[in-house]
This record gives sequence, structure tokens and C-alpha cells, in this order.
Amino acid sequence: MQCQADANGHKFDIEWFKNGVPVDLGDNKRLTITETGSLRIAKALESDYGKYECVATNEYGVTYSYAAMLYIRVRGVPPIFTLPPKRVEVDPNGSVNLTCVAVGSPMPHVMWRDGATELGKPVIGKNVLQLKNVTESKNYTCVASSYLGNIEHIGEVIIKVPDEPTNVTAEAINSTAMFVDWQPPEGRDKGATYEFRVKAKNEVGLGERASAVIITPDGGIISGAVLQLRDDFCLSCSFQEIL
Repeated sequence: MQCQADANGHKFDIEWFKNGVPVDLGDNKRLTITETGSLRIAKALESDYGKYECVATNEYGVTYSYAAMLYIRVRGVPPIFTLPPKRVEVDPNGSVNLTCVAVGSPMPHVMWRDGATELGKPVIGKNVLQLKNVTESKNYTCVASSYLGNIEHIGEVIIKVPDEPTNVTAEAINSTAMFVDWQPPEGRDKGATYEFRVKAKNEVGLGERASAVIITPDGGIISGAVLQLRDDFCLSCSFQEIL
């Protein structure tokens, strides 16, 4: 910003004011006054916006320039994801957090959607979706938006499929009950629930699968149980297989 003054050959000093307050030149040399009295601003910031005027002073008096407005044009940057949501796995009925971070100029608002349903309120920059008692695999959408545009990214929540028990054997107790033995999967948590379905056959052929029999222990890890089936499940037949 230029400032020209003439004192008819006499020396004078130049000082700059912003919004009526002397400009703080500081020590970083971003703001400097040249030998000709101009104010040089390097790497202009939004905070440099304001009304500027220069003042020339010497022993004979003080002269003020006309005020000039300095406007800063900020280059906009559309939203971009710096930490998009990831694919995460969670145990059935477990809890998990999905994190989504986006930046831009201006900083974008970030929100989550479940399909077309908005989850919570948009926040600036970073949004963490907290999920509890997860019972199904599902995709959630993170949306970052500003006046320069919208971007989306999918976060996947996958329910872990438990391993199946191994070395399953069965021994009939009578026509409607059997003892089942198995080796629990490695790393199986205490209190795991097992579901068994049984087929039976006789000289006529193979029957339909019975309704599921659910085995839920009262704590601890179990590796065997007696399956009690319906009284009319099988008449004079042998147990063929366990599914």
C-alpha cells in the first residue's frame, strides 16, 4: 500500500494506522514499511482486513492520508477427507466407534447418515459415530459439506461370525434325547450360545430337521449337553446327523 508525502525538502516520518490503531509491525517482518513509506504485507491473512491510513509527521506538523480499505480474498478449498471411516468388525451386541475427519476452507460440517436418516447433528471437522449393542452388519455414510460442495464416504460395520465348534459327536439316549459332545472354538468367550438342529432316520428314510435347540450356559465354557427334542420328533428311529 503506497503512501506519498512532500515536505518541500524537509525530512519527515511515516507511520501507518489500521482502524485508527498504529500498525504492529512485529518481529516476523511480514509487515514492513519501505524506504518510500509504503506498507508491504507479505502472505496476507484474513486478519489483515481493515481500514488503513498513513500519517506523515515532522517538526512542522502532521498530515493524514485518505483512508483505504483492504479486502482479503480467501481462496476456497472444497472438503476433503483426511480420515475417512474404515471397515470395522464388532462382536454381536458389542460397541464400536466410527470416526470421520474432513478439512477444507472453510472447514466443512461433518455428519453421519443411516440410509436417508440423519444421525445426530453436523459438527465442524470431526464427527465420531458411537454404536452400541450392534446386532447386524450395516453401512453408514459420512458426509462432509461446505458451500464449495459435498463429499461422502461409506463406513462398514461387520458383525463377527463366530467359529463353529469342532469334533462334534452325538450319542442317542432314547428316541427323543441325545447327548452331544464338541470341542469349543479357540478363543470362545464364556457364556457362548450354541444352536443345534438334528435330523433322524428310520427304515422309511431321512426325516426333516428338527427345530433349533439352543444351549446357553450359565457362565463358563461348555463342551457338551443333552438335547431334549419333542416327544413326537421321532418314532423308532436313529439320530443321523447334527447341523
